[in-house]
Amino acid sequence: MSTTSEVRRRLAELGLCLPPPSHRHEYLPFVAENHLIYVAGHAPFSGGDRQYRGRVGDTLDLSDGRAAARLAVLGCLASLETAICNLDALTRIVKVNGYVHCVPGYEPLPEVMDGASELLVELFGERGRHARTTVGVASLPGGVAVEIEMVAMSAQHGALGRVNTAGTTPTTERIQEGFRQ
Repeated sequence: MSTTSEVRRRLAELGLCLPPPSHRHEYLPFVAENHLIYVAGHAPFSGGDRQYRGRVGDTLDLSDGRAAARLAVLGCLASLETAICNLDALTRIVKVNGYVHCVPGYEPLPEVMDGASELLVELFGERGRHARTTVGVASLPGGVAVEIEMVAMSAQHGALGRVNTAGTTPTTERIQEGFRQ
């Protein structure tokens, strides 16, 4: 019997992989409460570097924006996998918020974020369909084209949301240790 998750198998079929954690600042990449996991904003990272720098509608076109959204949502999934260890335990992607660094008046913002939304449906099927908000912004950290945050629901309860006597969840301790490497 294979231990590879169904979502990991689909990623491999698409020629994609989850990036390693890239958390660099003084906040948590996710917070889990009960069955909900709130994932902080993720930029498009690959090989440890920010990708797709620039403004959509200027130095980047719609195709670049869609690719940036796909890459950013992979970072969100990497944080989710760290939180619950197996993406198959997700029962639903609840909400995705997308921020697109674009020229003033750029209108195809939903099409940019479709790059991320379509990938989530490819990976999770109906569980990947979600509510979404997309806004155009004047700048993003590092000059990237897209930043994505999300909320997901997990069937696992376990350590999610349970605080130990040290005031941190076992999940938080695991993620903090992973980011120190």
